[in-house]
Amino acid sequence: MGAACIREWLDRDLFSQNWLESFPDTLLKHFTDQGFDHRVIILSDKPYVRNSRPLFCFDARWADNPEVKAMVTYVWAEEVSGNPTYQLWEKLKKLRHLLYDWSRAGTTNSLRNIKTLQAEIDRVKLCRPINWEEVRVLETELNKQWEAEEANFVAGLHNEEGEWVTEEKGRVDIAKIFLSTPLYLRDPGPEHGSQD
Repeated sequence: MGAACIREWLDRDLFSQNWLESFPDTLLKHFTDQGFDHRVIILSDKPYVRNSRPLFCFDARWADNPEVKAMVTYVWAEEVSGNPTYQLWEKLKKLRHLLYDWSRAGTTNSLRNIKTLQAEIDRVKLCRPINWEEVRVLETELNKQWEAEEANFVAGLHNEEGEWVTEEKGRVDIAKIFLSTPLYLRDPGPEHGSQD
């Protein structure tokens, strides 16, 4: 790229407020720069339909799981060609897909496991003669799943005055305030030390 190279956002000329009012379902998508001197722009007049697949969310309980650690190690060790941003994007995308598929395999969702185990216990108790050993094993596993679910329960939160709030409305209000505050303005709290 020399001094004569000029980069401009063409969408500023193609996509104005008047355009949006006339064509409210229009979608303009910029594709990432792949090392060329231009970026592909796709203009669609079809309404945007969100993917039916739910958004991926990393569950903090997975952080110590050896299977998750192995997936992260595997994905991060893979070679990906392209600029550093593209490499990071591709690795995160692959890891997201692996974790999503892994989580849907049924071993990580404690509420789903609780329902499945309860149904299995009910089924075994309907059979004659009742296999009490199988019931005991299933109930032990059910208790483990309840413990896993309770470990993820938020019993209370500290408000801005440092008071412990346990009622649901108070916890919701604290969470709303926390999530509406930009990251750079949040107080990390005494356990993270002073930022001075």
